[in-house]
Amino acid sequence: MSDPTALTISELAAALARHELTAIAVTEAYLARIAARDGELNCYIAVLADGARAAAAAADARADDGARLGPLAGVPI
Repeated sequence: MSDPTALTISELAAALARHELTAIAVTEAYLARIAARDGELNCYIAVLADGARAAAAAADARADDGARLGPLAGVPI
């Protein structure tokens, strides 16, 4: 999967559930897109990258442990 930011929320959630993507990879893709476009769009007051990475890592760890995750686990909102 080349660009997770091009997926719909339901496609992204399904890819995460099938372990085709990791929450970390998705988060990094979105953070890169924000960095690339926010200078032009100026639509973020704050980007909490460290918190987003920590939440993504936690979701990946729970998934790796076999925990049942919610339908939006790992999906950036």
